[in-house]
Amino acid sequence: MRHEETPDVLVIGARGQLARALQAASGAPESLSVRAIGRPDINLVEPETVAEALRVFRPAVVINAAAWTDVDGAEREPEAALAVNRDGAATLARACARLDVPLVHISTDFVFDGTKGAPYMETDTPAPVNLYGESKLLGERAVRAIMPRSMVVRVSWLHGPDGEGILGRLRRLASGPPPGRIRVATDRIASPTWTPRLAENLLRIAETLPGRPEGDAAWDIWHLADAGGCSLYELARVAFSAPDMPDVEPALMRDFPSAATRPHDTRLECGKIRRQFGLTITEWTAPFETGALHPPAD
Repeated sequence: MRHEETPDVLVIGARGQLARALQAASGAPESLSVRAIGRPDINLVEPETVAEALRVFRPAVVINAAAWTDVDGAEREPEAALAVNRDGAATLARACARLDVPLVHISTDFVFDGTKGAPYMETDTPAPVNLYGESKLLGERAVRAIMPRSMVVRVSWLHGPDGEGILGRLRRLASGPPPGRIRVATDRIASPTWTPRLAENLLRIAETLPGRPEGDAAWDIWHLADAGGCSLYELARVAFSAPDMPDVEPALMRDFPSAATRPHDTRLECGKIRRQFGLTITEWTAPFETGALHPPAD
């Protein structure tokens, strides 16, 4: 493994949309360098590669954006999902602890069961309804138990400039039969989050972490998503609002049988992190209103 310089922030999971957004946001804050790595340079299920990556790069902060994210696949291959989301997170936390490198571990709104009926706060009790959510919760707990200078950041419904993430899944639905029509659940609700803004906020947080001692308020669990929330149906209506886009018709989650149960309402309350770090958190509709999104692919 070779590298040209020591990055301020080392991102684990180079192929993911959040890692790409973090690299694109490098330099905001000014002069903050970011390097993202993935396989074969690092593989969370191979502890020797994790230790070697941190030894070689010696970053000031590590952001773990690597995860098993196939929700239905986790039900079919639970041990594989746990190997990444639980055991891999623990392996990375141990490596960071040995070198005393602050760790930002990215988690998910799927640690909640979706029955609260209001945005979840960090103090709400997790109760995942599927194996993916359980594996991520176990990863959170491992990180917090192993690495004193760690923060867990839960995010929700990521999407970026080229329509990846939750919008990518909607577009794949829109490309299938029946032509010109897409049916989307009105009872699945969360907080769509624009990855460029999320990346900027994560880097602003990361910039403050190296000098913080154990016991500092930063080392906690946090929620970070765009403000407000909507149903998948509302998101599709906004995303496919152009005249040449498919018609969006309402449906219910029960109309779409799947291997994994999905929680109904996992909106996140983000006031705590905004106040602590002085972040700018915009409404989930902002990227649609400003034209930041590229037109949907054919």
